[in-house]
Amino acid sequence: MKKLTVIIPLILFAIALSSSSRVFGSCFFTNDHVLVVTRNIDTDSDPVKVHCFSGNDDFGIHVLNGAEKFERKFCDNLLPNTQFFCRVRWREKQQGFVAYEQVMHYAETLNAWLVREDGIYLTHDWKVAVQKYDWA
Repeated sequence: MKKLTVIIPLILFAIALSSSSRVFGSCFFTNDHVLVVTRNIDTDSDPVKVHCFSGNDDFGIHVLNGAEKFERKFCDNLLPNTQFFCRVRWREKQQGFVAYEQVMHYAETLNAWLVREDGIYLTHDWKVAVQKYDWA
């Protein structure tokens, strides 16, 4: 019984620390990830509005001009259920999408989304970007 009174608080502490939080600049028990949304539009200067959030964190609304980017580092949850959703708006166009899902992108450290005239692109290495979404 004494072992349980020590183990249970340790498990709860580990879960609390791993829930999308960073400890001493690094993730505790889970992987580090970076979520980036970049304005990659050359045809005009209209801003792109970005709002990314999860069940645990809301990164707020950010306005991107020129080639600006929004970037956040985060940790996976101890349970494999980390998911970030983003909504981007440019002119009258908008699109919402799952920007990171732990089960799907578990091995990818970088999840960079490029907002372009014809849609939303994903890259994991800044070299090859694949269009994932058209504008709605």
